[in-house]
Amino acid sequence: MSGKIAVHVENVKPQSMFIRKLHVENWKNFRHGEVRLARRLFLIGPNASGKSNFLDVFRFLRDLSLPKGGGFRQAVETREGVSAIRCLAARQHSDIVVEIEIQENSGSDGVWKYRLSFNQDNNSRPILKEELVEFNGQLKLKRPDNNDNADPMRLTQTALEQITANQSFRQIVSFLQNINYQHLLPPGDTRSIGFFPGTGRQ
Repeated sequence: MSGKIAVHVENVKPQSMFIRKLHVENWKNFRHGEVRLARRLFLIGPNASGKSNFLDVFRFLRDLSLPKGGGFRQAVETREGVSAIRCLAARQHSDIVVEIEIQENSGSDGVWKYRLSFNQDNNSRPILKEELVEFNGQLKLKRPDNNDNADPMRLTQTALEQITANQSFRQIVSFLQNINYQHLLPPGDTRSIGFFPGTGRQ
């Protein structure tokens, strides 16, 4: 496997929630991308082809939802800021977009959709441009809202990190918090990476 990295992605245990679709715009080396996910999949490709950037989307969502030591600003700053996250090919439309669909349980219990769009303000601080939560097409959250318009500082935080704001979709917050990223081989040997978005616990 010289010159290639194999990435194992296991989405969660059977009969539990799992991420079934990912959509990104201007995320690192992905100008635009959308992929359907299975409960288990393998990514194989040469070095620097974007596999780690792909996995980092899920780790980013976990960091957003962590109640302690996480949050929107911290998640962006640990990645060296919005400018470092944004795809170099982004021009006129430079907002970074991450959108996922989460399937509940057996496949008949419903689908959650979470969408986040963000950029930076004049002081290079990350700023939320859009946040959306739906369940089976029913709107649970849409931002910016009237409260955000009255107090723009609210747009420096996502609803995922705010207990008072995420009550109606707390189950997906708990799911994202349990994303686990593991290197299966010793440091320095990156031929294989194990990644587990969620554990099924709610």
